[in-house]
Amino acid sequence: SDMDDEKRFREWGLEADKLLKPILEKSSRGGFVYIMWVRPFGACKIGLTQKNPARRRKAVMMGIPYEVGTMRCYGTLDVFRLEQMVHDEFDAVRLSGEWFSGNANDFEPTIKRLRDIVNDEYLADNP
Repeated sequence: SDMDDEKRFREWGLEADKLLKPILEKSSRGGFVYIMWVRPFGACKIGLTQKNPARRRKAVMMGIPYEVGTMRCYGTLDVFRLEQMVHDEFDAVRLSGEWFSGNANDFEPTIKRLRDIVNDEYLADNP
């Protein structure tokens, strides 16, 4: 039900907060690149946040008439670089701004691969 979903997202948000703390201690550019999948649109919003992603979801949902069905987050040491790389990578399926055609599973493997590259580069540049 919707209530269960909200509870799950709230708990997940608290969990994400715990993950975020060590990232931000390592890097002021740290945070999450997230995917929010809106099934009726057949589209995902791919964005970034340096705060609690569950709250980010609420803000996005206020702007659209559908519920965000899935949200996934990818912690990274340079959230600005990762978001840019992901947006560039998927430019061919960009609908508008941060909205891309597809579902969360379409994007995940590439985002994980790019995240590893970005984290390795960040660590190499900031020993």
